[in-house]
Parts: sequence; structure tokens; C-alpha cells
Amino acid sequence: MKVNFPDSYFRGERKMVTGEIMEVTFHDLPIGQYAVSVYQDRNNNGRLDTGLFGIPIEKYGFSNGGRRPNFRDCLLNFDGDKVISIRIK
Repeated sequence: MKVNFPDSYFRGERKMVTGEIMEVTFHDLPIGQYAVSVYQDRNNNGRLDTGLFGIPIEKYGFSNGGRRPNFRDCLLNFDGDKVISIRIK
């Protein structure tokens, strides 16, 4: 299976940043494997902006503490209620 992570996604959410800690809840998520990516869209253009050589210029983060958009490294097994934390840098 070819996965275009993080550019394609199963479910997404946009939230206005209101503090240093943000919470996003996905309801009725089917059991399975997921990789999660987040970024702070500072200029509100709907995408993660990059500079020279594709290096991000906006803050971002991935599940499992990954620093690269590698689907396998970011995979989580979801089998019910789950809380994860992602630090953006």
C-alpha cells in the first residue's frame, strides 16, 4: 500500500491556537493503525510552508516523536480510547 503521509489523510481537524497546549478529539475512529501529523499554520494558508530544500518553516510534529514524515515510524495501533501527546517544534 502506498501512503502519501502526511499529505493525504483519513481525517483532519483545524483549530485556532488558543494556548500552549491544545487538544483535538476524533470521535468514532475505526480500530486500526494511524500516523498523526500536526503543524501550526501561522499564515493560515492551509499548508505547512517550507523553505530551501523543503525544510519546514512552520512548527510541526508527528506521532511517536518522529521528526520526519515517515509513515512507518509514526504508526500507532488504535484499539479504542487513546490519548497521545505531540510536541511541535
